[in-house]
Amino acid sequence: MTDSLSHSQFERLAADILPALRGRLTRRFKDAYLADSVATDSLSAAWDKYQSDPEYFATNDLAGWMGRLASWR
Repeated sequence: MTDSLSHSQFERLAADILPALRGRLTRRFKDAYLADSVATDSLSAAWDKYQSDPEYFATNDLAGWMGRLASWR
């Protein structure tokens, strides 16, 4: 059995990841507003995934997951 990520652990990880993701997307899109929107959408999708399966990010990389999702946008 895999331990699930706690709510506070998810929040800390997301808070650490979001600025780096925004920076990467700003360089890619050359538009800070668009980068912020895509990063926020990725965070929202990650939160939805966490809510439906709290164990998912205990075994999968949250930063990688959010980055891949953002790059598909």
